[in-house]
Amino acid sequence: MRSQRIVFKCQFGGREGWGHLMRCSALAAEFRSQGWQTSLWSASPLDLLPPFVRQDFETVAAQPPAKSELLVVDEMYSSDDTLAEHVAAWRRQGGLGPTVGIDDMQVRSMSAFDVVVNAELGLETASYQASQVLLGERFALLRPGFSRPACLEPWPLPESVVSVLVMLGGTDAFGCSEKALRALFQWGATRVAPVLVLAEGSPNRNKTLDTLARFSRHRLLSNQDASQLAAWMRRCSFAILACGSSVYEAAAMQLPFLGLCLVDNQRATARKLQALWNLPVIDCESRPIVANELQPALDTLSVWPKSAYSNVDAAGPRRILEALLQA
Repeated sequence: MRSQRIVFKCQFGGREGWGHLMRCSALAAEFRSQGWQTSLWSASPLDLLPPFVRQDFETVAAQPPAKSELLVVDEMYSSDDTLAEHVAAWRRQGGLGPTVGIDDMQVRSMSAFDVVVNAELGLETASYQASQVLLGERFALLRPGFSRPACLEPWPLPESVVSVLVMLGGTDAFGCSEKALRALFQWGATRVAPVLVLAEGSPNRNKTLDTLARFSRHRLLSNQDASQLAAWMRRCSFAILACGSSVYEAAAMQLPFLGLCLVDNQRATARKLQALWNLPVIDCESRPIVANELQPALDTLSVWPKSAYSNVDAAGPRRILEALLQA
């Protein structure tokens, strides 16, 4: 008897970023652990998939596979009409079960789907017309590695030096990492040891690495898996993050951070970070990062104690799986 199959429709890279793919990867890993077959359906360049993401999907292709029982779509820039076309294409290939849409901004009706997931911080009600809605950070999609951080080699630093994680999108399509590093250098070149997360395909990689090299102590993370990233989040004193899915990862690891709002689908999260978690946020969506604007937030975070400031954990994928299978 054939195992049941779940299909994930997702675009990634470029303006879409990598956060949506990471969410799909997290849910795919949970379904695989329960014996499901998993497939990624995407028009994005599939050869760019990192190995630690590729392993969560048994098949990857530009078209949906034949005969599957569940569809999950996570695409930020697709209209309601395009989402409906995705569902129709999946049905034509023998898709028979319920459909799930993952949303962020509540500007689309998501009417093509039976179930809608929106993990926005503090979200309790929404206007979706789906038969089932899963709302709030309880359903944040963290990859399995965040429940079991890796063991890292020692990195001894003087007490006067703080380690700062800089992660502004997997490929940093907007070139913000270099500007954040420059701001850190101006804030305290000798008292900061930046840990930069930057994929090899970043369009601004060379310039960013030149700025990183100005620090006497630094680390570069490329293509790290979730358990390694979780361990670095545990190790670092604070972080500079985009206000996307990485904020949930940092919260689960109790890592305080400065949030940079870089694109429109991060606005709601940025507001909630300030209102619910009392974390500093800077709007960089319509203007560049200004170094002296970051400095008051960095002063605050440098003395912020590392302790739980949210209820985010790594169990969101399991909660979604259980809700879907019980529906």
